[in-house]
Amino acid sequence: MREMDVKVLIAVTKPLPLNLLPADSLKRWEFALPVFEEQIFNAQETFNMGEHSLVLRVENFLEAIRAARESTHYLGGVDELIEGIEVSPYWKIIYPFDPHAVFIGQTIMAEGIVRFIRKVSQISPIIFRCSYLYPKKPNFFTGVKPQDAGYNFDVPKSLEAIDLLVFNPNFLEAIGSRDIGKVKKVIGELNKYPFFMSNPIIIFGRRLFWLSIKKWWQKLILGRSLSDIKSLANKEKL
Repeated sequence: MREMDVKVLIAVTKPLPLNLLPADSLKRWEFALPVFEEQIFNAQETFNMGEHSLVLRVENFLEAIRAARESTHYLGGVDELIEGIEVSPYWKIIYPFDPHAVFIGQTIMAEGIVRFIRKVSQISPIIFRCSYLYPKKPNFFTGVKPQDAGYNFDVPKSLEAIDLLVFNPNFLEAIGSRDIGKVKKVIGELNKYPFFMSNPIIIFGRRLFWLSIKKWWQKLILGRSLSDIKSLANKEKL
């Protein structure tokens, strides 16, 4: 696999506890401390991971959206802001690049952001739910199950869990490849780690299936004319 930048976005609305991380792991998260302490709403760092680079961005979506609302003097609801911000420069404040993977909770606002990411993203990022609702619980307020909201995996709300994933070279290569089979294989191996044996990463199969279908369909129609696509559709009917 060629060398590449693997982009990971970690969205937080509340500080993640740092005291459980070993000292060597804690050091690489120092760049994000001001975000966790709610002094700023985003921070980004690039790590050399051998064959690939990890571009890690930590974002406090709650503070970012507040900043966007103040800048636009917007007084409506969050859903309307998220929908309307697509065509404004403020969306870039909240969602600055198309990541390979996203770690985000499942509050009402986070759920709306996940729906919006699924709508506007060009590369269908793999989305990990990192929430106190782990494992498998639906949103208390909306009743929506994580797999129906657009999440691919369920991980404990723990910086240690995120650290074990994003700084694992095999994990980076798998999400960078967007090969669902590779991702599932790596997750299976990671679930053998002592931490994940008691807090396993849960796979939501249905969304992974639809990501595979989407990828196949994009390859099928890429570069074809409208008449070619119609011809394929007619053949399918036969």
